[in-house]
This record gives sequence, C-alpha cells and structure tokens, in this order.
Amino acid sequence: MNALNITRLGVAVLAIGISIGSSLNNVPDPGLDLLVESIEGSGTTLTEKVCTEESKEAYGYYHFGPKIDELVICTNNVKGDKAVYGETLKHEAIHIAQACKQWESATNYKEEWHAKKVAESYDIEILKAKYDKSEWANELEAYSLERSPAAYISGVVDAACNG
Repeated sequence: MNALNITRLGVAVLAIGISIGSSLNNVPDPGLDLLVESIEGSGTTLTEKVCTEESKEAYGYYHFGPKIDELVICTNNVKGDKAVYGETLKHEAIHIAQACKQWESATNYKEEWHAKKVAESYDIEILKAKYDKSEWANELEAYSLERSPAAYISGVVDAACNG
C-alpha cells in the first residue's frame, strides 16, 4: 500500500458511506484491482479495519485533511461480503476524485441526473437526512455511481487525481 498522503485542501473532511441497499449477488467486480491501483496512485492510503464510534455502522469512509488522506473499509460491517466491499470502495473512490477536484463534481453529470439515478435504488429523503445539506451533491454523485463498473470509477479517479 502506498503510504504517501497528499494534501489537496486545507480542510479536514470525513465522508462516510452507509449503504442502504445491497448488490444482488456476492460476485466481486473484476475491475476492483484496477480501482485499488488508482486509489493508491492518487496518494490515498487504503486501510481495512474494525470501525467504532462515529463510524460504527458505516461500511467505509474517506477521511481527508491536511495530514490525512485515507479510505477505510470497515471490516466489521462489510463482514466479508465482496459485493458490499466493492460498492463501498467505489463510493468512497468517488469522494477521492471529488477531493482532487476541490470538492467539485468528479464527473460531468448534473446533480439532477445523480438524484434520478439514486432514486432508482434508494430513498433520497433518507439519504438527505443522513448528511448535511452542504454534502448532498457529493453524496448523490457517490451513491449514483457506486454500482458502476470499477474500471469506470478507476478512470474517474485517474482523470481527477492522476491526470
């Protein structure tokens, strides 16, 4: 794992991914290895650990600030489910791309498209209740793309962070 932490902004951010649904099967996305390479190539440390306290119910989170750039997978909540692991990794990778773009959209899709896409799988009002209004656009983007192929998310991270 790449332990290099690159500071992109001077503000500490904690983005927590809490999946409300789950994938239909437990088959891993074949592009996850490529995505891990993109994440580590961005300077983000990927950590798997038991999560407690404020992240005790999260599948994972992205923590970014002046001295930290880390994506954490919460092993106690993912519980070995490869599909949940992959969805969480992709969701949090979108936050990495957003951080590289100074919290602008990681893609060229409009917020309305993300909201429509999210509404196919989630109750948007429940999601909005979990996050501060200032985080909605970023979370909608991450939730709308977490079920995309990992190779696509890898390209988004590379374009935002490594390009």
